[in-house]
This record gives sequence, C-alpha cells and structure tokens, in this order.
Amino acid sequence: MMERIIEFENRRGENYLEYLSNKLGGQIVNENELIIDHDKARGKVLVVEKSNFRLVITQYQPYEDTYVKFSTDEKYEYNAVFFSQNIIYQKNEKESLQFSTPRGFILMKKSEKFTVLNKANEFKKIIVIYFNKDSFPEQHQHKLESIDNFAYHVGDRHIGIWKKNFEVKIVDVIHEDLQRQYLKLKLEELFLLFQNILFTLENNDKKTLYSDYEIESIYAIKKVIDANLSLKPNLKKLTIDYGISAVKLNKIYKFLFGQTVYNYYKEQRIHKAKDEVVQSQKNLTEIAYDYGFTDINHFSKSFIEAFGITPSELKKSLKK
Repeated sequence: MMERIIEFENRRGENYLEYLSNKLGGQIVNENELIIDHDKARGKVLVVEKSNFRLVITQYQPYEDTYVKFSTDEKYEYNAVFFSQNIIYQKNEKESLQFSTPRGFILMKKSEKFTVLNKANEFKKIIVIYFNKDSFPEQHQHKLESIDNFAYHVGDRHIGIWKKNFEVKIVDVIHEDLQRQYLKLKLEELFLLFQNILFTLENNDKKTLYSDYEIESIYAIKKVIDANLSLKPNLKKLTIDYGISAVKLNKIYKFLFGQTVYNYYKEQRIHKAKDEVVQSQKNLTEIAYDYGFTDINHFSKSFIEAFGITPSELKKSLKK
C-alpha cells in the first residue's frame, strides 16, 4: 500500500491557515476554516488563534496511509495533543515510542518532534493546543518548566464530559449560522479545562500526569517482558530496577497497552506458544516448559481459555 508523508517544518511569518493549505491541500473558506477535498484526502481544519495560544482541530480522512510529522513552531513553546491514536514520539534516531491518548493528552516542549499516523480511509479527529508559558499565571509556570521532554496525562472527568459532548453531531443541535462560533468556544473551553488540570495538579490525591522517564521506563519494561516470555514478570524486581512503584507501573501500563503487566504477559505468552504449536516440530510438553507452564495440563487449560480448543486438538487439525 502506498504511504504519504506530510512534514510540518518550521513556519516563519505566513498565515497559519495558508501554511496548512499548502501542506494539506484544500480551500480556505473563512478566517478560521480550511476544507480538504481532493484525491489524497478529505476533511476540514478549524484554527482559533489568540495572542499567546493556538487551538487546532483537524478532522481528516486520507485515502492512503499518511504520516503527519510535526516539528517546532517558533511562535510557541509547548503543545498538547488530545484524543489521538498512533502518536509516535521519536526518542532518538533508533528508538521511538507510540502512544494513544483516547481520553487525555500528551504535553510536549517546543524542541520535541512527533508523528501522527493516519491510516487509509480511517476518519481521525485530532486536537492540538499550541501555547506559551505566559498563557499561565506566574505561580503555575513552574509546572511547565518541570517537564523534561514530554508528559502524558490520562484525562479527568471534566475533559471526559467535554469530549462526550463534543462528539455529538453539531448539525443536530446547533443552527448552521452558529456552528463555527460554537466550535471556537468549545475549543477555548478545552484550553480552560487543560489549564485547570495543570493549576490543580499539586492538589490532586492521585497523580495523573506522568513524566517522560516514567513512560520510557514502562516501554523498557515491556521490552523485558517480550524478550522473556518463559518467565513470569517479577514486579518487585522491575520496580526496583526502574524506580517506579508497582501500583504506578500497572496503572501506566494499562493506560498505554490496555492491560496490567501480568495480563499482558499471559496474553503474549499464550499467543507465542500457539505459534510454536503451529510452526515448530516440538512436542507439546517441550512447548509448555519453554514458556513457563508448570505442566501440560496448565498449558492446555490456558490454551482453552484463550482459543477455545486444546493445543493437541489444534495440532491434529493442522495434519488434516
């Protein structure tokens, strides 16, 4: 399948909608809106620009896999990306981390680069807030300064309600002459809720903003698990090795990968064992011990739970 790459390099001087039009294609229909409808994609972009922040909502459906690469906009010091799947953060030349923020956001410094993968024919909605430190009162600016590279926030109840309301089709509830103004106000409301999260961060009993070190540690732990599926993860050792509590480890792991550490390990192990049943010449007892099952009965029970049949039944079906 063909792939398309769109790079947003440093922008200097030109109107932001004109810049987007040059990059994405499309027609500027008013001072805030770009409509995209050509052989590569369809969609629209709404931009709200103030003196020290910019709000952008992009609704985009490409006809081929499209990687949109974002880099520095010299006008702003930070950006926050909301409600997106397949955000790729390039840690270095060889290593990248992939996130999804279904209910929250990733907050990044100006120097950081990220890519959003838009899969062919999938309709994607992404919201990005660009802003400067002076958008915040001085007493709260240290919270931004404490971020090394990026931070991951899982969202809160207020942002969850905002998202749910925002996903209602506005054509059903708002007169067409008011829809653009409504969208602008909703984006500004989101920025307010975003500021509220940072303002109240130190008052929260539960930490919901995770640092780049914590996120990178979870990805490193995932690599350890994937490379050692014959061994049950030793949470105590992992927490000591990576300096992260077991509660926080499981919480972040579940936000990133949809499962706790142990449930992820069990799923990966049984699927890898199934591959061995299908592809290797080993007997079932060997496979069971290779992947840390206590005996063949333990292996069969786990196999039935995952696939609805025993490994021996699968093996027999392959010979027919």
